[in-house]
Amino acid sequence: SCIRAARPALGMNVLIQQMKPFIDCLRENDIFTGIPDDVLLKLEKTGEMPTKPFDQEENIIKEGTHTKYIYFIRRGSCQVEIHSFNGTIKFKSAVSGMVGLESIMSQKYRSTCVAEAIVIAHSLKAASLLKLFQAFSEFEQKFWIRYFSEFVFMMVE
Repeated sequence: SCIRAARPALGMNVLIQQMKPFIDCLRENDIFTGIPDDVLLKLEKTGEMPTKPFDQEENIIKEGTHTKYIYFIRRGSCQVEIHSFNGTIKFKSAVSGMVGLESIMSQKYRSTCVAEAIVIAHSLKAASLLKLFQAFSEFEQKFWIRYFSEFVFMMVE
């Protein structure tokens, strides 16, 4: 599995140094701090966490659609709009923000997230995220604390 931590070989150390910007970017989001560099590197190299660019005013996620990705904002910001029984909630998600959390629960997106300018995001399939949870319990705890502190209103309908 691509998420198991292994002792890096000499070649792996060189690869980790070359991918340092990717790893450093993920480390900006404190939930990734407990995951070894070689595991994060494998997420990128195996295509499980590709970098995706979004143009200004492009939808990153759209309410009512169903996809399997959660997005971690690397550069730029997006406007998030959520419709609930209390009305419309709008907020900005910037660097280190997460959008698309409904994918973890295999639900349709309940929000729309539109890039305010060019946005660079890392996408991660919900299945890969669940594997990380199994391998790194500290990561799972940090993730859910962040989820509930920032997005608890999304779960109320």
